[in-house]
Amino acid sequence: MSETIVNNRLIAELMKDSSITVAKGIGIILMVLGHSIGEYGDYLTPVRSFIYMFHMPLFFALSGYCFKEKYLTDFKTFIWHKVKGLYFPFVKYGLLFLLLHNVFYHLNIYNGQYGWRTYVSHLHTWQETLDKVYFNIILFTRSEQLLGGYWFIVQLFWASIIAWIVIRIIRNPLIGSCIVLIMSVLYDKFIPTIPYSAIGGLSFFSAFFLLAMQ
Repeated sequence: MSETIVNNRLIAELMKDSSITVAKGIGIILMVLGHSIGEYGDYLTPVRSFIYMFHMPLFFALSGYCFKEKYLTDFKTFIWHKVKGLYFPFVKYGLLFLLLHNVFYHLNIYNGQYGWRTYVSHLHTWQETLDKVYFNIILFTRSEQLLGGYWFIVQLFWASIIAWIVIRIIRNPLIGSCIVLIMSVLYDKFIPTIPYSAIGGLSFFSAFFLLAMQ
């Protein structure tokens, strides 16, 4: 009897893990599809708009679902886990692509006439490169154009910390979710942006989806 119970629990855990993996896979497919559809004037634009309603919140919600309760009593382990899993990869690849910026420019991957959403580029001087190493990479604010998707890493890092603080202080995920949702609006509309920081309304809005799955 006990063996049957153990087997059933193992099967349930495997199904749970599989469902998370499938959900992540669906989210990745939708993300690629959404970025492949024209932003304006395309007949598939409504499809893109529909995908953009939930595909990134899905990833934040899944992160909240996978949040381990053991971290609630061990902030050092929690923050080290986030630094090792999010901050270090951001710095590593951010530095690599920043150092290759001028190479990409000479290869015409970047240029001074065309860019994504009219964002054009130029050759970096050593001073500009050093400034970007500190203000963009070390301070964990932004990355090179080819790493545009890294905004998710930055926001997941801060959203996770916000969610941890809210859970520890409020201990009620529903109330906590409402508070961070209100904070996201206030931060976006009324609270000045912290200089050289990526923390903002989007961070609190992302934390809302993490908390919603607690």
